[in-house]
Amino acid sequence: MTYNDIFNKKTIIGMVHLLPLPDSPGFDNDISKIEQRALLDAKALENGGADALIVENFEDTPYEETISIYAYSVMLSIVNKIKALVKIPVGINIQFNDVEKEWSLAYASNASFLRAETFVESRYGIHGLSKPSAPKFMRLKNKYPSECIIFADVNVKHTYGATDMKLEDAAKQAIESGASAIIITGKETGCNPKIEELIELRKSVKDFPILVGSGINNDNIKDFLEYADGVIVGSSIKKNNDVHQCIDEQAVKLIVSKAK
Repeated sequence: MTYNDIFNKKTIIGMVHLLPLPDSPGFDNDISKIEQRALLDAKALENGGADALIVENFEDTPYEETISIYAYSVMLSIVNKIKALVKIPVGINIQFNDVEKEWSLAYASNASFLRAETFVESRYGIHGLSKPSAPKFMRLKNKYPSECIIFADVNVKHTYGATDMKLEDAAKQAIESGASAIIITGKETGCNPKIEELIELRKSVKDFPILVGSGINNDNIKDFLEYADGVIVGSSIKKNNDVHQCIDEQAVKLIVSKAK
């Protein structure tokens, strides 16, 4: 499966930010609350016109390199329930770059795509050092085949490069290593990349799919979609633009209308 097998237009992907999962600092031992919020957010994204969604353990901060088997089990259950609820493609992301669990979750749930933060780069963050995940992802994909495709971040937000790899070089290596789309972000959640960076990346990768993964809102979405194939939205479609709140269906409808 390729990106174009799933999407054939300017793509709007909304985030389902899970409340704190078991073993994270904010977990309050109420699994039903996590599930209820996730299902409501997923349906709001579909009703609002989003083309796809990503389920992510967003509130498990500060992230580690992996999540516990208990958190994984809850996340798998929620992903499967979301897939039964909505008809749009469902993707997954486990912070921070937990390759083994991310692929096994995609494999078990038949997810359409996943997000890999450090696919071909080594990058530092509060979680420590994340090494390139492409070698392991590709071997897992061969051993446990799935139609799931990989969206690869380059110079991902909230991290610093362990080596001086240019954005264009990272993108080309990601393509060669098996990514189906490239994600470009700003420095942090809610911060967009520079439009000039996107333009240069577009020139470098030609017609390969590029997604903008942070900082997209009603005012700038048209500008970024002139060069990108799609966007991943989170903060700007939440109630009161607060990333920790639930999805606002009307806000989804508005940003979709701005994009189409």
